[in-house]
Amino acid sequence: MRIGELAARTGLSIDRIRVWERRYRLVQPVRSAGGFRLYSEEDLQTLLAMRDLVESGVPASEAARRVRSEQASGGGASPDRRLIAQVANRLRLALDDWNEHEAQAALDDAFAAFDFETLVDELFVPYLNELGDRWARGEISVAHEHFASSVIRGRLMAFARGWDRGFGPRLVLACVPGELHDLPLVMFGILDRRRGWRITFLGADTPIATVDVARRAVAPAGVILASSTEEGFEANATGVAELAAGGPVALGGRGATERIGEAFGLPVLPRSLTEAAAALEDVFASLLERPRP
Repeated sequence: MRIGELAARTGLSIDRIRVWERRYRLVQPVRSAGGFRLYSEEDLQTLLAMRDLVESGVPASEAARRVRSEQASGGGASPDRRLIAQVANRLRLALDDWNEHEAQAALDDAFAAFDFETLVDELFVPYLNELGDRWARGEISVAHEHFASSVIRGRLMAFARGWDRGFGPRLVLACVPGELHDLPLVMFGILDRRRGWRITFLGADTPIATVDVARRAVAPAGVILASSTEEGFEANATGVAELAAGGPVALGGRGATERIGEAFGLPVLPRSLTEAAAALEDVFASLLERPRP
């Protein structure tokens, strides 16, 4: 691929790619017959790893050292469940103790050891589900739940910076009215961005009419509506149906069950965020092939 496509797929500027190439020699493009620099899929993954480390707060020189070390060892860290469990326990204890400094240190180690997809599946989603369950059982306060969520949100949003840039297809992401928990949707958006999508993020508790305004303004390839409960979709059935009449819509979140999908006549994304991100292209391709009413 040429550098323009590489920039679009990584969300990095062409100037930034050239600086990292020259200064750290992480990628080594070959020259085409016409003299253009051509980059490989391996170069893409290298720059994504570098970008993620820098956006998580690691200095560029140290990030380059870590990436080179992983390349020398034959690839990135494998998702060792024991290590993930250790990091998760460390994070849980720190947040239970209201110790943001130690929680950030645990997150630093997590981002250094694992790729983003592994952290979503093995750390963030399980921890946030457990946090919500503990709150529901009365084991932690609302204040504690907000504190822990805000620490994680702060780190995740560093990865979301600039997620609307590039040349790929655009998505509008929103939680249905009444849905207050949007961190899974944030992670989903980051995963989508890593696959080349551009993101317009509306967040929690978004009126369906507001989603429609955004869709008309940015002309996305599709809209994702998320809810953690089936009731969240059922309470907004009329608005969702009207929105779907105007363009491709898919449903996501724990409330996007097979029953809800059948009732609304809309596709539901897989429960796993990484699997949902991987399925997006096929989901919207199938919607565009449907006859319009």
